[in-house]
Amino acid sequence: MLMTARGRGANTGFSLAEVTLALGIASVALLSVVGLLSLAMDTSEEAGEDTALAAMTGMVVGDLHVVPFDALGRSKPWSAMAEAAAPGPMEDSVYYFTQEGVPLSGTLAATDPKAHFECVVEKSEDEGFRRIAGSVSNLVEVKLHFTWPVSANADPNLRPGESIFHASIARY
Repeated sequence: MLMTARGRGANTGFSLAEVTLALGIASVALLSVVGLLSLAMDTSEEAGEDTALAAMTGMVVGDLHVVPFDALGRSKPWSAMAEAAAPGPMEDSVYYFTQEGVPLSGTLAATDPKAHFECVVEKSEDEGFRRIAGSVSNLVEVKLHFTWPVSANADPNLRPGESIFHASIARY
């Protein structure tokens, strides 16, 4: 078998102009994808926070539902479960959670380095749900005010993350 040499005019590869054009197109496409990565990371973080907030809201409202109705005005509902005394003024409750939404308990929860979310529960009686004027209301309006990250600032009003949820708890 005889080998023949190709002629000088035969196409043997890509020209410098073609390679430069291909690299330019590839770099523009790559920069676009890299630019979208930060947006995707932010969206993923927000979705994770939304999921954690939904779970934490469920935990707090569930915690409030197991408390005898007359004890809802206490600052720490779980400590008032044993004594369902006459309702006093509605006091705020504060809950702390990790970044994953795991509740932290105890008196040092606010200073725990794992504390990421703070939830202040504001309770108020709904005046429209009284049987008789001057009697106890049969409906408590609950406002769950989440702020995060706890480590960002001691003042909840200066933290970058904030979300508010509303719930109602009825006597019957």
